[in-house]
Amino acid sequence: SIIKNSTISDAIRMLLDTKISRLVVVDNGKHVGIITEKDIGLFLFSETTRQGLDEIPITKIMKPIEFVSQEITLKNSAKIMVEKNISSLAIGEKEEVETIFTKSDLVNYYAENITDEKKVVDFMTHDYESTHTAAPLYKVVRKMLEKKISRLIVKNQNEEAVGIISFRDLFRIAI
Repeated sequence: SIIKNSTISDAIRMLLDTKISRLVVVDNGKHVGIITEKDIGLFLFSETTRQGLDEIPITKIMKPIEFVSQEITLKNSAKIMVEKNISSLAIGEKEEVETIFTKSDLVNYYAENITDEKKVVDFMTHDYESTHTAAPLYKVVRKMLEKKISRLIVKNQNEEAVGIISFRDLFRIAI
């Protein structure tokens, strides 16, 4: 967690030091918000202020926490995340996070427990955004911001997919 009166610079330092992707924001012992690596990255790439990162409060970009009961079903947790376009839920009582449940946790569960009856083709996104290996990073960032997406398929000059560039990759570069 990070205290509410911290700066973006403080949050970046903590995220890099702990190698995690989100921080719960605390104010007077209460959990009042959440800030993610993606939130910071979007801010860094779209902000035009002349203020230094050590002057900008995290409250400028923190989001509210979505609290749920530990009794919530996996299906309902996934539904909330999709409907609210968020990647984590706080398990606990209002203003007191016991733990965080993320999309990665959900994927890990399904990876360990789902049967082989379904195929990727049944669920994959058929329309996707891509870039090329020679594309300047500023164009990649601009495309991600315009499309509000966090990853692009990277193609070579023969139009073959050769990798993925994610928002996390760009976040690390920006820092």
